[in-house]
Amino acid sequence: MYPIYTTYQHQSDAFEPKELKSYRLRVLMRDGMLMYVVLSPAAQVLAAKEYRTKEPIAFVEFFETIYQNDYFLKEEYKSIEVVNGTLSFSLIPTRYFAPQRMKEFAGALIKDSFDAEHLAYHAMDEEKATAIFLVPAEVKKKCDFYFQDPEYIPACLPLINLAHFLGADHPDLLLVTLFQNQFVVTGLRNGKLCLCNAYDFQAASDMVYFIQLVQDLTKLNESQPLICLHGDFDPSGEFFEELTTYLPGIQLQKDALRPRFATQTPDIPTSQFAYLTF
Repeated sequence: MYPIYTTYQHQSDAFEPKELKSYRLRVLMRDGMLMYVVLSPAAQVLAAKEYRTKEPIAFVEFFETIYQNDYFLKEEYKSIEVVNGTLSFSLIPTRYFAPQRMKEFAGALIKDSFDAEHLAYHAMDEEKATAIFLVPAEVKKKCDFYFQDPEYIPACLPLINLAHFLGADHPDLLLVTLFQNQFVVTGLRNGKLCLCNAYDFQAASDMVYFIQLVQDLTKLNESQPLICLHGDFDPSGEFFEELTTYLPGIQLQKDALRPRFATQTPDIPTSQFAYLTF
């Protein structure tokens, strides 16, 4: 038995099994972690769950063990979307993009070697940009086998959509999405996307350095943007306390994100799951 455990699970009272074919499933996978949300037609969370492993195991064993024991993953949905959890993506202006040049773009913008990974792209018309992203071949192989017609989407897509959602009230915004050992900064200036990049980090001070660098590069330091944090962290933990010491104005936007869940409970981890609804 593999040391796989559940960190959080939720099922709304509004969940209706007979309506499954009108629901969407969104799955995010990273090393040693799988999380998903079941979304209503109104894009509200009806069910959510996160799995982790206590020690490194091969992806194939990790995924198959979870799949065999989780009935939500086996259901038939209106659509299934797999979010690129590797954070290997890059945005380029759509006017410069051509599908036949994907390998060229990926080699220049993401990394030199991607032979063992699936290369894909996703056009974002509102941004006039196209995301090029990588999906590990073993992830695609398993998802293609177990899921019916899964769509692969870049991690930047829901983050940019969330940034615009929050940007309706805060047109100058830095959205900081925390993953284990990585984070993504999505920036809006005057309500328009100006940046979406992933960075590696080891300590809160690393994050502060990159956030301040992004503000300088985008000239958002002149407008004192709202800085929002969400993702994989404990709001009551030492890391968040240290981060707020360096960035006292950072916010969680819990009230704005709580309606993304169909059922309201005091312990809803909005910062962890809400972005998967966008």
